[in-house]
Amino acid sequence: MMLSLFQKKKILVGLILVGIGTIFFLTFFISQKWEENASRRLAQYGANIPKEEQFVITQSFDDYFIAKSKGRTLKVEIVEGYSEKQAEQYRDEQSMLLEGLYVPQLPPYPEFLMQENACGKKYHPVKRETRHGIFYTLFANDRLGYGVCTDDLIAYRAGLGLLYCPSGKTAIKVEVFTDLNTTQKDMEDFMALFTCIE
Repeated sequence: MMLSLFQKKKILVGLILVGIGTIFFLTFFISQKWEENASRRLAQYGANIPKEEQFVITQSFDDYFIAKSKGRTLKVEIVEGYSEKQAEQYRDEQSMLLEGLYVPQLPPYPEFLMQENACGKKYHPVKRETRHGIFYTLFANDRLGYGVCTDDLIAYRAGLGLLYCPSGKTAIKVEVFTDLNTTQKDMEDFMALFTCIE
């Protein structure tokens, strides 16, 4: 049985529409799966993420991911298999690295040995303790780096949280970057929402 030219075109158009529909469905399904992944991924390690935020993962690796939501960037580093003592050591090391960026230092040039380079107090990170760890609120530059000591280099208000979730035996480093319209208090409140599942 021979198909007419009209029937062949009809079949071809049908196949094209099915292909487009399949691509659209898969794209939508995959993007929905990624949208849920930030909170689900943290939950796998025993941590909660603020529920009102729907962070969409944009980059993902085994122990690290970056997600975005409503003008915020979230960077999460996960270290599994830590005891509470190991997590405390990790937290202390990370804290020392961060706080060390703001310690007055002598310049490397001999002619200036009597002058110290120091970061003004208004640029120093503010540290808060929670039941599950500590967090800092501070400023970051346009490359999401800390240690910013002048107004012209500040590009973001940032939060850095160091949590230990015993249920997953996991140390978690959470970094949040948002615009400068976010107040210090808003960032503190937001960072305090990162908790561990009991």
